[in-house]
Amino acid sequence: MAIKDDLVTGALLGTEHQALPEISVGGQLGELIARLSAQVPQLSRERLLLQLASLLALYQRAGKVLPVNDGDELSICEELKLPSVSAKSSRHLKSILQDNESLLAEWLAAVARAKKRVSEECLPELLEYCLKQTRLQELVSQVADSRGRWLARYNPDWNYLLARTGPALDLDNARQLWETGNVGDRCRLLASLRVTDAALARELVMSTWAEDPADQRVEFLDAFSTGLSIEDEDFLEKKALDDKRKEVRQRAVALLARIPGSGLSERMKERLFSCLVIKGMFGKNLEVSLPEACDKSMARDGINPKQFDSRMGEKAGWLCQMVGLVNPSVWRERFSCSPSELIQMAAKTEWSLPLLIGWVEAARLHRDETWVSVLVLQTDTAAAESLVQILPPDRREEVVAEYLRKNDSWQAFTGAKYDHRLLSMFQALSHTWSEQFSRLIVKSVDQLLSRDKQAVLFGAVTSRIATSLTPLLVDEVAASWQRFINENHASKSLLESALSTLSLRKEMHDALLE
Repeated sequence: MAIKDDLVTGALLGTEHQALPEISVGGQLGELIARLSAQVPQLSRERLLLQLASLLALYQRAGKVLPVNDGDELSICEELKLPSVSAKSSRHLKSILQDNESLLAEWLAAVARAKKRVSEECLPELLEYCLKQTRLQELVSQVADSRGRWLARYNPDWNYLLARTGPALDLDNARQLWETGNVGDRCRLLASLRVTDAALARELVMSTWAEDPADQRVEFLDAFSTGLSIEDEDFLEKKALDDKRKEVRQRAVALLARIPGSGLSERMKERLFSCLVIKGMFGKNLEVSLPEACDKSMARDGINPKQFDSRMGEKAGWLCQMVGLVNPSVWRERFSCSPSELIQMAAKTEWSLPLLIGWVEAARLHRDETWVSVLVLQTDTAAAESLVQILPPDRREEVVAEYLRKNDSWQAFTGAKYDHRLLSMFQALSHTWSEQFSRLIVKSVDQLLSRDKQAVLFGAVTSRIATSLTPLLVDEVAASWQRFINENHASKSLLESALSTLSLRKEMHDALLE
């Protein structure tokens, strides 16, 4: 709409430097604009701009034409299997969608555990909100019940719900959807089939691979992470690895590297075994030989000959990339030493940096929990947060608690002692904490604030405590922190905000028991 463009231009350029363009439009909208313009003084251009924008938004919403039924009768929703959440829980959901989005995943998970469903009046808003929140869509499918599936059949935007809750597709239906669906439909189909029938998913991708656009081929390969096996190697090695598009080749390399016994993983191990050798009477010296060249075979297997890192040379960069692709569990079998011992040996060489960076990437690619724990606790890696997120919740807590005990880093919560690793790992603790870990954090915060009344907790720390501390301890925490609030401690406002969120979370969980 031209009027909208004029208003956007006025907002971007500013009303101080130029007058608003004259808006000429007939009908009732024109009358309303003329009446509004006459009421606002010439000097109040900012107010006029905002009021015109508000008027236009309301006009567009009121004038939206709803889709017309093509004549088919609406089907009747299947019988609901789950009881609805209470009116109080529905109010909580509305509040979360408006002001506390960070609590939505916890609320949905709690509803699923309570074996209840979202109320009808909240369901459309929830389905619309989660349209782009793909990480929440699985949880939504568990609490939408048949009413959600019924609504999704009449709104293509909500098809993600059908992909997760609809009936199993037979061969004919899958082929038809693959041939007629859009890229979103295809990706959802692949995500479902890679769980139930990975071979069929692979066959469908191969059937249109030559015709599909490059960006779609990238998205299709992302689905192969689920159900990945040696059966996928032939397609990935012969088709995807030689694709013209760089992003497609990179996805293929990462997938092939993760397949035990694949040709690419074996070729990469063979190259590295000649570069890394342990010698010495007691096998405690790691000798590193850099690759002499990056030949065509290495480049095909994902080694970028021109990748540049100012911290290391060209050949060291090749070594780093090679190490990053090989499953780090290989080294225990190869050298009969633990990750900790190997990292210590690498630290004594001049090539410790490329080796360490490579092992971080390898631990992330292969999701090796043992290596992740060692790297986080024993090295100063900048990737601590992304590594910790690989671990299951209970192991995350163990690693962070162990790090805190070993490094005495509690003061990092207030900035008195900066520790980027601790703060980044703390942000990775996004799950609801166990009671034991919650008590550890609360006790530590109490001690910090008791020692220094001027200490101000980092906002990121209190926000994480507010959204992750177990609700079971809310009353204890409130009683403990009330002392600091009454004393007008420097962290008073942060503590009050955290307690408010904690109280809301407790109310959320209590309401689901009604």
